Formats: sequence, structure tokens, C-alpha cells
Amino acid sequence: MRKVLWVGLLWAQGPLWQVSVPRNAHIELGEDGNLLVMSGKEGVWALSGETGQVLWRCSACDRVPAESWRPLGPSPLWEGGTLSPPSQTESATGSFQNLQAALQPYLILNPYTGRIVYDADQMRRRMNRTTGRTVVPAARAVVLFGEGPKDPSKTLSMQVSRLMAVDALSGDVLWEQLAGDEPVENLYSNLAVHENTVYYLTQRALYAVDARTGQKRWRQPFVKRFNLRPMTGTYVFIDEERNLVCAYGRGRLIAVRQDSGEPAWEKPIPLSRDNVLLAFSTAQGLLLFTDDLPLGSTQRPTGNALLTPPLAFLLDYETGQNRWGERLKTPGLLAGYIPLSEDRIFLLFQRERAFTSGRNLPDDWAVEVDVLDLKAGRFLFKRPKRLIGTPLAAQNVPGGLLVQTTRRIQYLSEEGEVLWEKPLKRRMNLPFAVRSEGSLFQAYIVDETGQVYRWDGPGTTPQPIGQPLKLLLSDPAQGIAWEKGRLWIWNGSSLWGLNEQGQVVCSFERPAPAFSPLIRFVGGALSLAGYAASTYLTFKAIQTVAPDPQSGDRPSLAISLKKTLTATGYAFGAVASAFMAEMTWEKIVQRRTQRMGTYENLHFSLGMEDNKNVAAYLFDKSRCELRFKKVLGPLRLSATSDIEVDPFAERLYLLSEGQVEAYSFAP
Repeated sequence: MRKVLWVGLLWAQGPLWQVSVPRNAHIELGEDGNLLVMSGKEGVWALSGETGQVLWRCSACDRVPAESWRPLGPSPLWEGGTLSPPSQTESATGSFQNLQAALQPYLILNPYTGRIVYDADQMRRRMNRTTGRTVVPAARAVVLFGEGPKDPSKTLSMQVSRLMAVDALSGDVLWEQLAGDEPVENLYSNLAVHENTVYYLTQRALYAVDARTGQKRWRQPFVKRFNLRPMTGTYVFIDEERNLVCAYGRGRLIAVRQDSGEPAWEKPIPLSRDNVLLAFSTAQGLLLFTDDLPLGSTQRPTGNALLTPPLAFLLDYETGQNRWGERLKTPGLLAGYIPLSEDRIFLLFQRERAFTSGRNLPDDWAVEVDVLDLKAGRFLFKRPKRLIGTPLAAQNVPGGLLVQTTRRIQYLSEEGEVLWEKPLKRRMNLPFAVRSEGSLFQAYIVDETGQVYRWDGPGTTPQPIGQPLKLLLSDPAQGIAWEKGRLWIWNGSSLWGLNEQGQVVCSFERPAPAFSPLIRFVGGALSLAGYAASTYLTFKAIQTVAPDPQSGDRPSLAISLKKTLTATGYAFGAVASAFMAEMTWEKIVQRRTQRMGTYENLHFSLGMEDNKNVAAYLFDKSRCELRFKKVLGPLRLSATSDIEVDPFAERLYLLSEGQVEAYSFAP
């Protein structure tokens, strides 16, 4: 009785504080526990998470749209706006667009003080284009690179690559200099960081520079004579354990000692392709995957070039020699990978390039997979396995490999043979969960009907356990995990805790936010009407532009009109369908659920409290009880724009109808 009274009082409590903000604003929880309010024309400001008072206000941030602000990597800094593309990428048709992009605002903001650390507009005289940046926490600095005048003091000066560093707290310029020592030496790579040193590659040399002072630590020439090969596919990466800095470009790969810059290998390693798709360290050596572009080519491949297989090879850290003897032909372009162990990698390949197809790739784009054995230098499957659906997860399991895509789950042998598979009739984005405790092995999966299956290892097949979770039919599962003796399954509105027999021992169930059947019907009817209208107008346009096309004609204008009108019809239908798709709520739940993953006992969800009202919930998995509930009102697409949860301060922040409210869910 006391627990029921306590929960009732918790639900009935008023907000800790309320603050009015513009209706177009959105909020983000900062690492310091305060709220960042971003509102475009109103700028950016911070609210105290404890009192709601304004801590600082950045009125100069009004030049950047609210939706453009994003965290700057793993650092506490935020950036907004657009970086400029390098001028070297401009073409006859793209110069004007790149010039416009070069003039777009770009800001770096310190959310603790509200100070603008870097403003591309104010630095335009020193750096016309800001093309890249990196944060160096050890040096408390942000290093930026781009293009600017060789001599900023002159009215007219040659445009060259420049580097600049600013203090991450105050924004003061620490140093600025040319990227290279030679008269025309441009930066063509990323900025790699280790401790307080920045490494980068020009077309002539590899550099190491102190991020705080700008002092050059060393310079290692990359080419010693004139070289016409283009700087395509350049990259610099660091192997901290082996004290190596590796860089590739212009058809060669070099490795130098991180502290001195001295070459680690006798001579650079030639690359058969200009582009390297991926290079990373393994226990066996340095693994590289090349592109299938012909030598010296920066354009899309045509003709026989499409038949040129990409290559893979493993380099010895000490000598730079290929440990496999010869370079390994791969089934296609490397599209992704999943590490299985120190010696094996699950690789995904695509047969063709995305930009050669002339259309957008579907969600379930076909890929081929294989397992690469690093020690043996060979692929384990007898032939590459073609997957159906988008890959979600792969894991080494006893006797083979467990692979799940959005369309099916498969248990493969080490040779790639299918030992068992379970097709999914509806697209699923939920990977499997594995329980491995000593000699005990179990894998749990959920199908499109909400039925849970348990697989006990080789020699068995997945068997259904428990009853189907019916709420997963309308709102598919978003996560599954075995934690502390329970199998937890959740979607956007509900949560279930199951034992190994599939019995529900803890649950919190609410229907997913959804509009009434009448609104869904009207939205679907409007969508079909829009599609029918676009189809009718398309045929009329084709008859008008090309009424009697001959076999040699190419009615490009008619085709363009068809695409335009069809896109217009789809857009009209999409607007109508917005009334029956609860994407706004799904995105809110997904963002908050990911953040709440750092606090394992609390689970955040949004669900229907009754037939009309939506509510936000916080459920305590350790106590199997509801910690907090806040009714948000009737379901409307514009009802709630943001919800933030601070599990450490035990506060929930709600932005609704131009009001920010803070609630406590402390016991």
C-alpha cells in the first residue's frame, strides 16, 4: 500500500521548473548535465539542469540552423554549419556549388562557456576555405586545415594549404602556418592524432606537428622526385602499440617510427591500385583492401576496369613484406566487416559501385560475404555467400557462424554451408542475443510475430519458447539482450524480462503511439490519390513531349518530366501518409533508448496511456517497477519535439508546445 501511494505521489508531482522557448527550438543534454537550447534565429543558449536559469547565450550562433548543430566527435565541443569542399574537387559544372558551400557559415561552440571557439567567417582572411578539423584533447586544442593565402598580409597571394590551431576553451589562435615546407605543398589527407601530436600527408612528405605549439617534430619525404600520379585515396593512420605511423597515396605505402619519423621499412610498398578502401592493424599484420580503379584513374571505372578485382594483402610490421606471398583477389568492393576473432574477419562485399547504377540503392541491397582467415591468407567459404537482406550481426558460435539480416537468420558452417535458417516474412532490424557461460551456450532470436526462439547449439534447431509477445506485431522489437539472468526484449513502448524457458517474469506493456483507424484510412486514401494523379500526369506529359517516338529517339525531356511528376506524387502521398506514420515518436524513443543504455537499470519508452493520450515512462528493471510517468497529451505530430533523460541526476526534461519542463524521478 505504501509503495502504491509513493508511486501515485510521484506521478502527480509538478515540474521542478518551467521555461518558455521558441516553438522551433529543440534541446540536447550536455555532458555537464545542463540543457542546450537550439533555435536558429534565436541562437543557442544553456539552461541549468537544476534550476532552469539561463547560464549563457550565444546570439552569434543564429547564423546556423538549429538542426545543423551536432557533437564534434567524442569531444564535448559542438559544431554547426558546413565545412567547405576542397577547391581541387571543383569541375566545370560544380564550381558554383562549391563556391556557395565555401561561403556557408561554420562554427565550433564550447557548451560549457558558450564561447565560439572557431568562426569560419571571421577567419576568412586567414583561411578562405575550412575543409577539415580535429580535436586534440591532450593539447586542449582544435586543429583546422583548409586553403588560404600564402601571405595573408598581401592583397593578392597564391592559395595554398594552411593549418591553424585554436584553444578549445577560449578560442584564441595558438598558431597558424603553411602545411608544407616547399613553396607549393598542399595537404591531401586526414589529420591523425596521437596524444598531442598531429600527423598529415602532403603530396611531397609526411609531417608530425605539435598540436599546441605548431612546432614541426619531423618531416619524412614521401616522394623524392617529380611524380605525376594523382593524390587519390590518401590516408594516414597510427598503430600505437607498434609505434608506427602509416600513410598511403600516389600508389605507395610507407611506415615510419612514430617518435622519430625514421622509415620502418627499407622502401615504400607499391600498391596496384591508387585507392585503399580500408587499412587497419591486426594481430598478424597490417591488413589492406584496395579499390578496383585502374592505375592513375580518379573517375568511375568503365569497360574492362569493372572486371578488375580488388585486392587484399597482409603486411609484416617489421619488414613490410606480404605475409601471404601474393595479393589475394576479393569477390568485390569491401563494404563492411565484423571482427570474429583475432585471426578471422567476417567481410561484406558489393559487386558494383553505387554511383554506376544510376539509381538509389534499396534498403536491402544485395551483398556477398565470406570469412577471411588471416593466418592462412584465404577465404574459408567454398564460394562467397550471397545474403538476402541487410546484414545486422555475425558472431562465431560453436561449429560455425551465426548470421542475421533483416530478412533471415542463418547458421553457417566454416565452409559457408547453411546448416539451418529461419526466414523472416517481415523486415526486422533486431539482431540476436547470445548467452555464453562456461560450457553453456544459448542464442535467442525473435521473429516477426513476436515469438521468441532459443537455440542450444550444434545438433539442434531453434525452438519456440513461451508465448508470442503480441505487442511486437504493431511495434517491432528494437532490442534484445541477456542481462543478469534474464532475457530482455523491448520495443518503443514496452519491455519484457524472460527466463530461459521463455516465461515472462517482469514486464511493462503499453500500446505504441498510433493514430485512429479513421485517420490511417484517410491518410492511405490521400496517398493513393496522389500516386494516381502523378501517374496520370506522367502519361499526359509523355504524350505531349513525345507523342510518336521513333526507335532512334531518346525522349529525355519526357523521362525527366516523368521522374519529376512521379516524385511530386510521391511527395504528396508522403505528406498524407505522415498522418498515419508515427516516425516522430519512434525517433525520439530510439535516441533516448541509445543514451539510456549507459544506465542499465532504467528503460525509457513512449506509449499510449489511454485511447487518446501519449505518456513518457521510466521503468526500473532491477526493481521491476515503474519509476516515472508523464502524460504528454493527445497524439499530434507537433505535440512533442524533444525528450531528454539524465539518469545520473535522475531528471527528465520535456520540450512540448514551446515549454521546457524538468521532472525528477528520484525515489
